[in-house]
Amino acid sequence: MEISVVHPSMNKAGGAERYLVVMIKCLQTLGHSVNLYTIDKTDWDTLNQTHHIKVEPSTEHYLQEKQLTPDGIIQWLKTALAYTWLLIKGCEESDICINNYGEILPYFSQVSVVHSVPMSSVTDNNYGIPFWGLIKRVYGYVSKRLDQYRSEAIITNSRFNAARIRHTGRIEVITPPVQLPSTIQAEKNGEILTVARLKPSKNLNKIAEIAANSKNRFNVAGRTEYGSERLISKLREYRNIEVYVNPKRENIIELMNRCSVYLSTQPDEAFGMAIVEAMSLGCIPLVYRGGGPWSDILLENEEYGLAYSTSEEAVEKIRMILNDETQRRELREKGIIRANDFTDNVFRQRFTDFMNRLEPREKQDHRLYKWYRKINAIKENVRQRTSIRVPL
Repeated sequence: MEISVVHPSMNKAGGAERYLVVMIKCLQTLGHSVNLYTIDKTDWDTLNQTHHIKVEPSTEHYLQEKQLTPDGIIQWLKTALAYTWLLIKGCEESDICINNYGEILPYFSQVSVVHSVPMSSVTDNNYGIPFWGLIKRVYGYVSKRLDQYRSEAIITNSRFNAARIRHTGRIEVITPPVQLPSTIQAEKNGEILTVARLKPSKNLNKIAEIAANSKNRFNVAGRTEYGSERLISKLREYRNIEVYVNPKRENIIELMNRCSVYLSTQPDEAFGMAIVEAMSLGCIPLVYRGGGPWSDILLENEEYGLAYSTSEEAVEKIRMILNDETQRRELREKGIIRANDFTDNVFRQRFTDFMNRLEPREKQDHRLYKWYRKINAIKENVRQRTSIRVPL
């Protein structure tokens, strides 16, 4: 079949982008033709180096050469309209369209993938959108008007996230394809590690609360975004916190190899791919009791790691596990085994089963699709007229 996959930008090279890259690879293995639609041009060299998986879609469509960096209300609105156009275009030009940004716009495409907190569920400005109070009200109004275009099927990356969007219809839970690092023998040093984008919505201030009441050393590694400077400065005020800004992947793997505990701080984390990576290298996960890491990785028990609800409990759990060599060894061994439940092969099997149950959708006759066809017809008419050569 002809399949369109739509995503705003592949250039963040994060978990959602890896999810899509492996998805494209899987679709091609099944014999489908895959067309990629993005707002900006993809830097394939950087993407392939980050995820160590080479993929080439059958065709690639993008709207601009410059990398996407919406930093104002006008840019955000233009980005939203551009992405809506790409979704409708992807639906019109394929048998099946998959939208890889369903947390914002779970509409138009037959399938939407929801990776993080759905925008309809957030209370704080997790997405860093300007004039959030106004935009949230507008988004709520527009969402109701777009309900007739809602995707038939929703893929999400955890049971935790599925519970938040169960009102949207048919839901399939397919956990992410985690790139497990090669096992490297390294002696653990009793330190704590957190890997996350360095922005307030990741709740990294929690590390400062825990570190203030602990004698242990904490390491925080991640990529910066707009507004990261203030958070980095605050974390660096603590002598027992080391911040690694925009580290290379090999540096992160080295930290995972030598640190003893992996601390997850985001209460509403949908899944947590870095947690699985760290587990595969012998880090014992300490996660918030209630998010995706707790429900989907630790299976709501402490057989594969530890959980906490308060900063005080986190401090106590760190002290306990670092002082109990027997329990530490047992959790480490079980964690390494558990990490293998989230490999690329597991993802491909589950995604293949899902695709085998999916049928192509007929062309839609809703109003926006008709407008799209009229605009395209006008553009084609103009193109043909301007291409006619007048004889001398």
